[in-house]
This record gives sequence, structure tokens and C-alpha cells, in this order.
Amino acid sequence: TTASYPFDKANADIILRTSDHVDFHVYSQILMAASPFFESMFEVPQPPVDQQQLKYGRPIIDISETSKALDPLLRICYPINKTKERSLEEIELALSAALKFEMELPITMLTEELDALAPYCPLEIWGVGCRLDLESVAYCAAQNMSLAPPDFTVLGDMSGITAADYFRLREYHRLQRKVPRGFKFLNPHATSLRHSLLPSLRPLSEMEGCVLAENPAPDLICRSEDGIEFRTHTTVLSLASPSLRQKVVAAVKPLPKGGSHEESALPVVQFDEAAIVLHAMLRLIYPSPSDVSLPKDVGDLTAVLVSIDKYSLDSEQPAVWSFWQAIASTDALRAYCHAIRAGHILSAKEAARCMLNQVLDGVYVEELESTPALAYHRLLLYYEKCR
Repeated sequence: TTASYPFDKANADIILRTSDHVDFHVYSQILMAASPFFESMFEVPQPPVDQQQLKYGRPIIDISETSKALDPLLRICYPINKTKERSLEEIELALSAALKFEMELPITMLTEELDALAPYCPLEIWGVGCRLDLESVAYCAAQNMSLAPPDFTVLGDMSGITAADYFRLREYHRLQRKVPRGFKFLNPHATSLRHSLLPSLRPLSEMEGCVLAENPAPDLICRSEDGIEFRTHTTVLSLASPSLRQKVVAAVKPLPKGGSHEESALPVVQFDEAAIVLHAMLRLIYPSPSDVSLPKDVGDLTAVLVSIDKYSLDSEQPAVWSFWQAIASTDALRAYCHAIRAGHILSAKEAARCMLNQVLDGVYVEELESTPALAYHRLLLYYEKCR
């Protein structure tokens, strides 16, 4: 469909097509004046006309934003009467796009609109600040909150807000705004901390080329996600669980007549697990696991627990679970964060129970930066109700 006036003019020279398939017929000169992002884009030599996607002879530029985000953004940039009232959702969508396209005027205007709304819905504005990583917006919203603990239920599923964001706002209220100089509601380094669940790295030399058993000769290579190879045996893996048997069968191809594995490269089974996790899992399923040394880091150990469940290694589960409980009991908040991020509900519940014997107020761990706020909210509710 075509957007409404003034984005339907026949003399516009380009078309911005949104993710919901609305075409905005716009003037490239206005976009270039408003946005360094578009200015750089249009300075790049364009492909020949016959290689471009055209409509009415105008090139089409596909963008990931919806029409609900693009319409208010373009209206701010265009020399037309400005809309005086926008919903909070429209402001957030437009501001997110403005930040992406580096549009100075829309960023200023939309941020001012958020600040003006802060006295009326401060917690919702704080949530916008968290999602868009705007410290000034989060600060203004917090300043407009009462000293009573916020009612976080108004944020619904708390999408885009981290547990660390939640923690810092709670601390601001718990300390009655008497926070240290330089206190930030948003962590400027949080982007680098919001990583996926990656086990810590043990020196690779300890595991590279590891042989789980010498006799009989290994006939299979298990390769970890980070490229470390373990020489193993098809029989041991096949007997460990049906899911491992399927991986082995898929990797092992029939040998030519008279051939042997020694005469050709060993088949490789590729795993999604990191080396430290795969190494622990393989040690567990070999016949004599008396020398098994499980990882002592709760993040690594949680990943091992997940892999045990993933491959249905039921006989190994009790030993890993018992060790995990012992570690989690001394570092419950970190254990909870890792369990949530791994989607392992049983261990998350156990960590929450362990947390009851520890202090939760004012306790920060780095893993909060990559844990959803809703999970932290549920932990706090459980903690308070049990107390």
C-alpha cells in the first residue's frame, strides 16, 4: 500500500518500503539533510537501473522498520505541521528508528516528548529508556517516581529490560536516592556483557587431542563447538543414549570393502557444546568415570547439566545434579541467572530456594546484565513471599 499524504507524491524520487509493506514516496534531499545515515547511503554509487527494484521508475529501499515507526519520524523531518500528540508506543518506535538513522532533530524532539510524559507514567518511560539505552531518559523518569517501591507489573513482560536495569532502579529506591556520585541507571558497558551462555575457557592444551580410552583404538572424533577434538568410540557413544546413537549413525558412513578406520580419516561428530562441556560429558559416559572432574564454575556446570538433559544421559544426571546443587548453594544468584539463560527451569527453582538462605537486597552479579528483568522480578517476588 501507499502511505498517506505527504508521502504519496508523484514527484518524489525514492520509495522507502517498510517491513509491513507500506511504500513512503519521499525526497532523497530531505532524508540526506536530516540523516547522516541516508546521506552516506546515497553517496555510494548505485547499481544500473536494470538491476534495481523499481516502482513507477523510482528505486525502492527496503527498511526493517514498520510504517508505525516511520510515519511519525518522517513527519518531524518534513516541512509540514507537526503532530502534537503521539502515543508512548509511537514515540518509542519513532525514536528507535531516529537513533538508528542518526536523525538529530527527531531524537531531540522525541526525547523531549518522553521527558514531558515522565511525571504521568514514569515507570513506563524508564522502560523506554532501558530498551533504547538512553541514560538521560531513564534518569528523568526515575526522578519523577515517588520514593515508594515501583509497581513493576505495569511493564508487562518487561521485554528489552535486563535484570541489571531492574536492580539499579531498585537500589535507587532502596537507598532513598542517596546513591554514590556517578551512579548510572544503565550500564554503559552492558552491551558487551549481554552475551549468550558461553562456558569459560580452560587452557585448550589440556583437552586438545584428548583420548578417552586407548583400547580398543578410537574410531570416532567428537568435535566441540569451539573446534576441540576428542578421540572416542562409536560403541560407547551409541550405548550412552538414543540421541547420541543417532548422531553417531549420521556421522559414520559405511566403509569400502576391506577398508578400516585406521586407513582413512576418522568420522567426525559435530557438537554444539563448548570443549569444557563436551569433555565433562564424555568423561561421564565412559565406563570408569572415577576420575571425572566436573567444572567448578557454576556457568560451565549449568551447561553440562543442560547437555546431560539434552542427550538424555539419565544415569549420569544424579552425579552432575548433586555437584551443581553444592556449587549453587554458595553462589545462588549467579546460579539462578545461568539457569534462566539456559532455560533450565529445574535448576532455576533450586537456585531460588538456595537464595532464601542468602541476602538478596543490594547484591549484584555481572550475569544480571544478560538476564531478563522478568526472571529477576519473579525471583524477588518468591524471595519476599517466602520471607
